[in-house]
Amino acid sequence: MHAVPPPLRVLLVDDDEDTRMLMCEALARRGLIVTSVESGQACLEQLDAKKFDVVVTDVQMPGMTGIELCRRIAERSPRLFSIVLSGLKDATTVAAALASGAVEFLAKPIGVGALEKSIRRAHAIRS
Repeated sequence: MHAVPPPLRVLLVDDDEDTRMLMCEALARRGLIVTSVESGQACLEQLDAKKFDVVVTDVQMPGMTGIELCRRIAERSPRLFSIVLSGLKDATTVAAALASGAVEFLAKPIGVGALEKSIRRAHAIRS
């Protein structure tokens, strides 16, 4: 008998509460364990307190941008992969996100199925 792998633990970072709630609910219905926070600083605090498999972050947030957050995550935990999700689709933003350590850049709006595939792909790269 094959052991069932544990559900993936995702940390979602977005300053928009409605976006966080909708994405959390949709990903949870797909079997992921999702924790959401509103800022880069809150994300770093959660990473100190709990273990996550993947971080999904918005780019534009007050305080610390998602790009800076990815850079800090890559420095602290090189095996924890980040995905950047943003409405900004210009080449400079995409390049900066990928250079900061993000494994993927996804443009908003995005369907929950595509986001889930990206999360699972990021986790598979690490494993």
